[in-house]
Amino acid sequence: MCYHARDFDLSHLTDERTMSAEHTMTGATAVSQAWRRWRTTGTVILLFGLSAAGVVYWTGTPPDDYSADPSTARAYKTDQRNVEINFGRMGLLAADFTEEMQHPGVQAGIILVVAAGLSSGCFYFSRLMAQTPPSDDTPAKPE
Repeated sequence: MCYHARDFDLSHLTDERTMSAEHTMTGATAVSQAWRRWRTTGTVILLFGLSAAGVVYWTGTPPDDYSADPSTARAYKTDQRNVEINFGRMGLLAADFTEEMQHPGVQAGIILVVAAGLSSGCFYFSRLMAQTPPSDDTPAKPE
């Protein structure tokens, strides 16, 4: 489904009942303010996501690495086998996912991906608003 800026109702941005005559916004002003608001929101989300990912990455402590100990490797294989017997392949996949989520690099990567996705959506809507010419508020005459 493809949305265009003309599909969005901007009537809530101009309310003549609460604004005086000299403070009413034209259609172009309302679209311009909405465009700037989407762009500012996208920028704030992106900057906040970058800073949050940096904080998580640099302050997070990685889980202990016991891979050099042979007794730990044997216990790991036993635990893996027990999880696979009791919960199946999906249980093993969920256990591996939970273990990988303990690494700060993975957590920071997820934060970056979510922030980039949200901010790119905001920038997309901002571009839609900027490309759409303002419409006049006069209703069309039926012919």
